[in-house]
Amino acid sequence: MPNEFLGNTLFLVALFGGKGSLVYQLPLALHFLIGACEFWVRLNPSAGGFVKKLTDTVRTNRNVILVSKQKIEVYLFLYSIFGLLIGSSNFMQTIILFQFLTLKSKTNPTM
Repeated sequence: MPNEFLGNTLFLVALFGGKGSLVYQLPLALHFLIGACEFWVRLNPSAGGFVKKLTDTVRTNRNVILVSKQKIEVYLFLYSIFGLLIGSSNFMQTIILFQFLTLKSKTNPTM
C-alpha cells in the first residue's frame, strides 16, 4: 500500500461508522497535508514566502509525518477499544480499524 488509498478509505468508513468522533480525522488530515504540499510544489514551483517554507518543511519531514500518522492509527485502535467499554465507539468501527492495522502490518513491515 505505497499510496495508502485503501487505508484512507477504511478510515473514512470507520469515521462514518462511528459516533462522530473527530479524532479519527487526524490521520486523514496528515495525509492530506502531505499530498497538498506535494501538489502545490508541482503546481507552483516558484512560490515564495510562508507557503514555500511550509511546503519545504512538510516535504523534508515527510517520513516523520508518515510515521506519526501510523502511530496515531494504532492509538486510534486502542481508543476505539476503550470507547467500546465506555460507549463512545461501536463494534463495527473497532473491527474495521483492527482489519486495517493487521492488513497494514502485513504489507508494511516498518510499521
